[in-house]
Amino acid sequence: STQSTGTAVSVCMLEAGASPASKPAGNDPLLPLDHPEAPASLSRFGAFLLLLKINWGIGMMAMPFFIYKAGLWLGICFFVLTMVLTVVSISRLVQVRCALLATLGGPATATYTGLMRGALGEPGELCALFSIFLANYGSCVAYIKFMGDNLHNFVPAAGLSSTVWILVLTAPFCAASLLTDVSVLGKLSFLGIMAGEYYNSCHHSSRRRV
Repeated sequence: STQSTGTAVSVCMLEAGASPASKPAGNDPLLPLDHPEAPASLSRFGAFLLLLKINWGIGMMAMPFFIYKAGLWLGICFFVLTMVLTVVSISRLVQVRCALLATLGGPATATYTGLMRGALGEPGELCALFSIFLANYGSCVAYIKFMGDNLHNFVPAAGLSSTVWILVLTAPFCAASLLTDVSVLGKLSFLGIMAGEYYNSCHHSSRRRV
């Protein structure tokens, strides 16, 4: 959890000879959330929306389909396995930061790629950057294909194929990528969450009528 990870970071700082209470927040962006100098970069409502979006997203419809195809028990085992791997990965990252904090300092170990560079050198950092790029690229392709298919199915009056819808969506997506502060898209994301909730409500209502 975030609280336990933050506590582990505090322990790392103490082991490295730095007192969390005396270290300015500007020098270490990974201070525990309950630290008096930790920056308040996300409101409670923003955190609620973020967690909601992470748990929904495209998986709101993809995950039930996966469980349907994989079977109940195999699907549950898969989810348990992924959660265990997530916890183990986060724990290892904290341990790596503990080991590197004394020699490299807080800012150099504040990011995932920074940790990879400190532990594995420049080749490790390049591999981490490539894996992040590849994962993000695949997610973007999946999302835009998902949106193009949905617009083709839900707006048949437009007479546009899924491919054409993807081309139409490319322009606003490219424009949004030019933003230096993506927080302005938060309200748009909120509307997307509400649309997802509306879809769920309509879907459950139609199932009850059937």
